[in-house]
Amino acid sequence: MGLFRPHRQNTATGAIDRIGTDGVRGWCSTSDRVVITVNGQPRITALCWVKRPDAQRASGATTDRLGYHIKLPIQPGDQVAIHTPEGQLLPGSPGFVGDKEWLDLHWLSLPVFTPLGTLAEQFEATHFCPFFHRNRRKRQLIGAAFDTPSGQIIWAKVAFARGEKAAIADYHANIITPYGLPAPQLLTQPPNGTPLPEQVIFFEYAQGHNYKSPLRLSVEERQKVLATLTTLHGIAPLIGRRSFLFRLTVKQNLYRLITHFVNDTLRSCSPRRIRLMTSMLWQLARLPRVLSHGDMHSSNVILDHQAETITVIDWDHLGMRPTGYDEAFFLSGLSFREALEHLPNERDMRLGFTIVLFCRKLMYTRHFVTTPEYDEMIAYFHQLRKQKATVPTTDS
Repeated sequence: MGLFRPHRQNTATGAIDRIGTDGVRGWCSTSDRVVITVNGQPRITALCWVKRPDAQRASGATTDRLGYHIKLPIQPGDQVAIHTPEGQLLPGSPGFVGDKEWLDLHWLSLPVFTPLGTLAEQFEATHFCPFFHRNRRKRQLIGAAFDTPSGQIIWAKVAFARGEKAAIADYHANIITPYGLPAPQLLTQPPNGTPLPEQVIFFEYAQGHNYKSPLRLSVEERQKVLATLTTLHGIAPLIGRRSFLFRLTVKQNLYRLITHFVNDTLRSCSPRRIRLMTSMLWQLARLPRVLSHGDMHSSNVILDHQAETITVIDWDHLGMRPTGYDEAFFLSGLSFREALEHLPNERDMRLGFTIVLFCRKLMYTRHFVTTPEYDEMIAYFHQLRKQKATVPTTDS
């Protein structure tokens, strides 16, 4: 029954630019005011009156007065949600004050940072950078980075599922290290030689910058990421009852995409769309499975511009998925035709890429079915569907 329950759009058009101890700022084109909630309690209703020409271009709104910039007495660890009076959350909401920001040690006195106090003392840390769970229903600290006197930065994961530590050790030993994939190094010894707690997972911190859209990456940087995915997809892990892949907690992003695809199609009551959905899901089920990162968006790529290197993070979604899945997630910020230019002439990969990207755009792009890209992707899908898997494809 859950598969067919009514769908309610619960995301407003806008953005949260910053949540900090000095307040919040961003923009919203869905409503002329937003409600700011701190730790589940409504705090203030703010007017969107600040001029934001960039937001007007991004949203296509008729006015540039879309921004809000509100000063609030909030502190690290507070959960801040921003939504319209009708209850539509802004993308990225809720967020946490201090999330992914370097903080002074005096903030460790707050109850939310209690699990980090002992680690900061053990590493003789000078600053720490907390990370929180992205799930909007959870207010959970998942870990922190510590800046040590030796100059080494250690990332400590303090919240994880049962069996995840053994799984991470396995895939580092069997996949990450042997194949030289650009991932943060798993640490077994701290910089000062003291024993590491068993209930924490430690990594070498990946320094650099990350971006929310692949548009911010150069063509060379995109190709480095795609080359990493090619190496990953070429690995054939042993699949069995004791395989580490069966001990991973794999987040089923693909299931959520398909569920939305089915719900949206059935609500349309369109025989043409229902036939298209059936055909796409049938083709997706027949595609070969490859070892997949599972959450390969550009925010999980850390760029070190000085060293001209990349590091891919968040490997806990590792699992077997249809070919083209990772590429669809990574290149989803580009136009369909521009994204195709980055892919090899392999029919199966392009078919999986097209289907997964189609589902993503249907889920995250407003009025996608009315855009020219909708018809273009359908036509390209039918072109690939008629070809045999062994026949190279073209962009024509």
